[in-house]
Amino acid sequence: MWYPADDTADETLATEHPIFRLRPIARDAALKNAGKSRPLVLLSHGSGGVTFGLEWLAHRLAQSGFVALAVNHHGHTASKHTARKASFAFGSERLI
Repeated sequence: MWYPADDTADETLATEHPIFRLRPIARDAALKNAGKSRPLVLLSHGSGGVTFGLEWLAHRLAQSGFVALAVNHHGHTASKHTARKASFAFGSERLI
């Protein structure tokens, strides 16, 4: 989940990733202007994708005041070694 962090949040470099260049994060930071409601954007990766592949978009959304939530789909995510062939053929197999 990405969201606008309080200005006092301490950003650190994200974990290294072999493919994606990740931006600094402020893990478990307080929400900026916590009493203000914010629109939620749900992000779903494409076939065989991963949430890290959407980090660039989620980061931009958070900078613009949105809360962005990305999920990896069971059996249909490149980051898991348990990807199932059936998951790529049947949309009903894309479960959260």
